[in-house]
Amino acid sequence: MMTQLAFALKDIWRKPIVFVFFAIQLTVPIFFCCLSLIQVVDSVQYIRHVNQVSDYKVVFFSPQIGTMRQWRISQGAKELLVATLDEARRGYSVVETVKLRDYPNLNIVIGLGAFVEVFQLRNDSKESSKPLVLIGHDVDALQVGSTVEFGRRNTTDLTVSSRLPQGASYVMPGGLKSLDKSLIILTEAESMMDYFFNDWEYGVQIVTNTCLISPTGTEMSEFVTRMRNETGMALNPIDLGAYAEQHYQGNFYGVLYLLVFFGITMVYVVVGIVTNTIQLLDSRMTEYAIHLLSGARMWHLCSRIVIYLLLLVSLPILAVSWLLFLMFRIPLPRLIGVVPPLVLFVILLASFPLVRLYNTDIVSHLRSDD
Repeated sequence: MMTQLAFALKDIWRKPIVFVFFAIQLTVPIFFCCLSLIQVVDSVQYIRHVNQVSDYKVVFFSPQIGTMRQWRISQGAKELLVATLDEARRGYSVVETVKLRDYPNLNIVIGLGAFVEVFQLRNDSKESSKPLVLIGHDVDALQVGSTVEFGRRNTTDLTVSSRLPQGASYVMPGGLKSLDKSLIILTEAESMMDYFFNDWEYGVQIVTNTCLISPTGTEMSEFVTRMRNETGMALNPIDLGAYAEQHYQGNFYGVLYLLVFFGITMVYVVVGIVTNTIQLLDSRMTEYAIHLLSGARMWHLCSRIVIYLLLLVSLPILAVSWLLFLMFRIPLPRLIGVVPPLVLFVILLASFPLVRLYNTDIVSHLRSDD
């Protein structure tokens, strides 16, 4: 096999520009096809999860950026959030920027209000007087029963009560957020004031991430008006279902068009590679005939072609896999999943040249009139 690898490298060295040209041509459509496919899958998953919580008729708020310098969290704003999230359970909010001193690299998600009910994270525990701590399916740093220190102004040790099933997630306007690698702390808005500083350092984030559940027109108008008066924030209410349908469904069809476009481009590149490989065969028939007369077998010639195509295809796929890893932080073990498509792709490319090779009288190319 090493001998056939050497011959394949020799074929590449004879026309390196052609090899590099097709490798680059293959890299571009593979990259954009993978990128489009990821976005299509993300859009479908987002719409599906929004439909799962459609009964709650969630309304989120988009603040006007121009009012940012006026934002302040007054006592009245705190009382409004406590009444909405804790007492009436008419909404939920999320804090995503808290870090634990003992686990600085662990992603922390704090769910407030009805977060647990909306995204169906309730377990068998009936605890409600203190924060409930869950860990995602892929969290290895902690186990059920482990303790974590929570808080900055006042601290307390919280015990992990259970592990979420794989695929647990929650929906935010910016996208679908996985909980598989997160530690989830389910608590109340009022408790955040006790655990953190008096100025309520996460207050702005809680307000901007607040989502109301099935609000009436009066409730929504009162919430927006009071928040503007108390904090200076101009909040624009947006229905989550309508937003998902308009934004993500439109994005789905747009990306699907790009997927088809680069898929067609891929077909043209594949045809070019197959044609180039057949031309390479035709130009090497005399050499192949000498190898056969010297004791080589037909499978040696076939493996030489397969190795040539494997090198041509694997370099773009490895480059694209590395780019996707850097962009989306895909776990390295999942990149092993590119091996079966790579093998099938090489088999597809090699099938036409191999059929051509088997149907050719190779030894006849040694005749003096050829």
